[in-house]
Amino acid sequence: PTEGPPLQMPPRPRIRDEVAQRFFQEFDALFNRTAQLRTGGNPAFRCTADCVDGEWTEHWGGAFVSVDGHVHSVGYAGHFSLMSMSKLVAYMLAIQAVGIEKVTEYVSAEPSGRSFGDMATLADHRAFNPYVSTGAELIWSLLDSATPGHYRESVELNRAAWARLSAGVGGVVRLKREVEDEEAQAAIAQLPENPKDLIMNPSSANLATIYVMAARLARYGGLPANASIEGTYQGFVQVNNLRLTPTMLATAAATLANGGVNPHTGERVLSAREVRYVLATMTMAGLYDGSGRWALSVGMPAKSGVAGGLLVVAPGVGGFATVSEPLDAEGNSARGLAFFHGLSHRFPHLNVFTPGAGVDPNLALSAQEECRLVAKTITLRPGMYTPD
Repeated sequence: PTEGPPLQMPPRPRIRDEVAQRFFQEFDALFNRTAQLRTGGNPAFRCTADCVDGEWTEHWGGAFVSVDGHVHSVGYAGHFSLMSMSKLVAYMLAIQAVGIEKVTEYVSAEPSGRSFGDMATLADHRAFNPYVSTGAELIWSLLDSATPGHYRESVELNRAAWARLSAGVGGVVRLKREVEDEEAQAAIAQLPENPKDLIMNPSSANLATIYVMAARLARYGGLPANASIEGTYQGFVQVNNLRLTPTMLATAAATLANGGVNPHTGERVLSAREVRYVLATMTMAGLYDGSGRWALSVGMPAKSGVAGGLLVVAPGVGGFATVSEPLDAEGNSARGLAFFHGLSHRFPHLNVFTPGAGVDPNLALSAQEECRLVAKTITLRPGMYTPD
């Protein structure tokens, strides 16, 4: 792909208040119906609240923010870890730092059809996409090369980017559970200069992944110049622990839906062209090897994380977020999947593959069909999920 001239955003009708209010009622009704679905006992990798001796409690929360700034939330409203959703901003920052051509020298934009932790690559040893582990760590090697020896700067850039994407709804981006905002910046600054000092488990799958990718790329010139394995790994791990609320996450999704402009602050966080790159990869690979089924049944760009979060974008309409810890076989939030299956069925013009989708958000937020949930029981396969 080439950068080309700036993309122009066409004008669109504003969302009428009565349309928004009816949609909120439908949103709540579906949310409550989805809450009644039974789930198995397979928790997310990162519990939303503290886990004691393996015990955990599911939290079910959802939010919607429109491109015009309407805000609606229901259920759990606390912070939770981004985990793999952090890869969206890392990819965005890498494009901004080195350009899309350089990024695609290391990371393609192909669906892998494999688990997020699978180490398979393309024939030229590029990663399939920026959301599988191999691709996410190569993205971080590009960020590390842009700030050689200062991975903490890249971590802070990611925190600040999420803060800009999600600004305007009163929340702050936390790092882990105990710190927030300025304290998060201070915590990042206190990370050791030598990232080796923080690598406590040398057998970590993620650490092994970057070593494997470095070896595979050796014949093609290796990792990006000035990138270190330790800095790549440490930055990758730290940003997984950034924590937002559902409303903040929905605001970040609405910023993407609004062509890169935060609907509350009016700040352009990323260009329309960068939004296109991010949404395209979300559509093809945002839910790992469940991305194809999602595209067929829901049809909105989305990204999941193994803390149970889902970020969903309806271009030209708004952004959604849900959190629910039980995961399906691919590592996606089972209850979140059921909710968005029902939502897209009830509001077919949210689906980007519906002719005319995104042209008039009032049409997209007007119910068209009888809502049905795809299953009475959310089926989960027992399994262990590693950090994504």
